[in-house]
Amino acid sequence: MTRLQDVVRVERRFARSARIDTDLQGSPPLVGYVMQPSVRRALETMTDGLSESGQAAFTWTGPYGGGKSCAALLVANLVAGVEERRALAAELAGPELTQRFSEAFPETEKGWAVLALTGRRAELREEIAEAGAVTFGWSKADTAKVMADDRHLLDKLESEAKRIDGILVLIDELGKFLEYSVSKGGDVHLLQDLAERASRSKGRLVVIGLLHQSFEQYAGKLGKAARDEWAKVQGRYLNIPFVAQADEVAALIAQAIKSPSRPKRAALLAVATAQAVSKRRAIDADALSEVLTGAWPLHPVTSLLLGPVSRQRFAQNERSVFGFLSSAEPHGFQAHLAATDVDADDPWFGPDQLWDYLVANFGSALAVGSDGARLSLAMEAVERASLRGSLHARLAKSAALIEFFRNGSGLAVADDILSLCAPAASDAETEAAIAELVERAVLIRQPRLGGYALFAGSDFDLDEAITNHRERLDAAALADLPARLQIGSVSAKRHYVETGALRTFDVVLQLGEEVSSNVQSWAQACAERLARDKRKA
Repeated sequence: MTRLQDVVRVERRFARSARIDTDLQGSPPLVGYVMQPSVRRALETMTDGLSESGQAAFTWTGPYGGGKSCAALLVANLVAGVEERRALAAELAGPELTQRFSEAFPETEKGWAVLALTGRRAELREEIAEAGAVTFGWSKADTAKVMADDRHLLDKLESEAKRIDGILVLIDELGKFLEYSVSKGGDVHLLQDLAERASRSKGRLVVIGLLHQSFEQYAGKLGKAARDEWAKVQGRYLNIPFVAQADEVAALIAQAIKSPSRPKRAALLAVATAQAVSKRRAIDADALSEVLTGAWPLHPVTSLLLGPVSRQRFAQNERSVFGFLSSAEPHGFQAHLAATDVDADDPWFGPDQLWDYLVANFGSALAVGSDGARLSLAMEAVERASLRGSLHARLAKSAALIEFFRNGSGLAVADDILSLCAPAASDAETEAAIAELVERAVLIRQPRLGGYALFAGSDFDLDEAITNHRERLDAAALADLPARLQIGSVSAKRHYVETGALRTFDVVLQLGEEVSSNVQSWAQACAERLARDKRKA
């Protein structure tokens, strides 16, 4: 009996994180590097800023594990790598992007130098000085001098940049330096001065800082004046977002999962999923179906959801995706490979299994997050669905996962998507299960959106109650409504001003369909009824 683990393997190199200060002279992080379209667009934006507007200070902002450090290593090798590594970087970047870098970082025989440092809770000036001393061979006296004063450090960097073609300063984990600055009072003027010197260097001093959030967010503990000052400092840097789309993460997953062949049914399910997604957002359905087929035995819906899932606070983006693929955590992908036969009726790692994995391994982190209350309700809804059967539980878990993490994926809690989440069940079985989940108030219909929402409320049917209440509504029920709402008599103010006589009018509610075509007789009847009611009172 052949298990999936006998024919499927995961490339371990995708789970490795990069560290620019130590990996700059090493090739492993770039070997097999896959440049995503979002990264390519970000690098094109940076080179355009350098070539066209003279902008020389940048920040790259994106979630943990989003590929910023690997992209920085690629840039460093394109600009100042040795021949072998520069050739590898050029091959990964492609001729067009390589040409853009050649124009943005013009080079002679002098060459460029890269000053790379990784953030920690320390003084930024001292860390730059130490990196400069190692890179340029500064004497102890020069190093001590630049460590003592920002101006001396910037002057030294400028002089070194003029001696060669230029200096590229790469500051990974810049947020660590900002956190240290907050603990010491919040002075970030070195970053401001560094950006100003870079802007006046005619492209010979380029600064790139890698962040997980904006300057202002790091300054959350400071006062408003300090936060405004930090925001002003970041304004001197061109911020470039690094956020991968769901399709891009799926493409990386397809690169990481290796198998000698994929079954025909994998392609059929991938095509159906791509077509369902294409109804909700503009995509290349053929290209997406090819990517989703390559991710087998991950279910296509699971592949699309892993990207949004990885961007949550409990995860580290692509790094968490490939950690999930490689780890042996409970309910994880490796456990699925070890337990599932290749020829099983349902060999996919479905979205319901991803839900089980998240609850088992990140339940506490999810519960304390901003969606903690929604998660508790979703778990309750899944438990109630489980009482109806395994198919009901599978559909409820898939609906919960899609509802939480569908942003940007093109997925929806709809009939066509839910039927794809249970490929081993027939259409009739799936339709009956969905209908029962709606009847049991696990799912509620959303006619305007053409789908469903997960609902974990009581057995009270609000729609039915409203309908029944409307059916009971009559003139008698409306008669005392003004009094219950404390709507008193209305005075005829203009008549009082003009004549001096005060007249008031009682408010009467009447169903429109019960109003007689003879308005005068209807008004007379209302007046008589009011008079009787007042006499009784």
